[in-house]
Amino acid sequence: MTQRAVRLAGSLPPIFGSYRPDLFRAEDAARAAIGGADSRPFWVSFTLTDAEPEAVAEGRRAPTVRSGESIAEAARAALDLHAQALLFNCSHASVMEAAIREATAAFVGLPIENRPAIGVYANAFAHHSHSDEGAANKGLSDLRDDLGPQEYLAFARHWRDAGASIIGGCCGIGPEYIAGLVAALRKNG
Repeated sequence: MTQRAVRLAGSLPPIFGSYRPDLFRAEDAARAAIGGADSRPFWVSFTLTDAEPEAVAEGRRAPTVRSGESIAEAARAALDLHAQALLFNCSHASVMEAAIREATAAFVGLPIENRPAIGVYANAFAHHSHSDEGAANKGLSDLRDDLGPQEYLAFARHWRDAGASIIGGCCGIGPEYIAGLVAALRKNG
């Protein structure tokens, strides 16, 4: 059996406020993130505003992070933190491609070796109606019945073509989805 290097990615919940942008303290979060990164690879991820996913997908509304900043601002934050990857997570699959395109555009002009990788891991919620009030995940709805593994793979191909090199899944995206991604995308499909 051939040995190969495997990377294990860990994930921490949002620092200083989960789905509560009103509680977010950027300075504290940045200090905590930098202090915890040490010499390990450091990735940052943002959830996106996805109250109107069709408007974002159709280009009628710009994608933003849940706390209201632009994707360009998120990209600058990733660069300032020397992150090796900028990801977008736990948001509607339809808003991801626009965010990837804007992040990719924000890194144009940088040498390839200085550009963070871009990645996504969308969720499968039918309506993602996070409220700024109450506990995290309050107001989340049922899973979409129109987003099976093949439909998710179709989104993933668009994400890859837009510039994502890291693709996974979040809430409602099960092992069968990931297996489909690995089988299809590993062979450049």
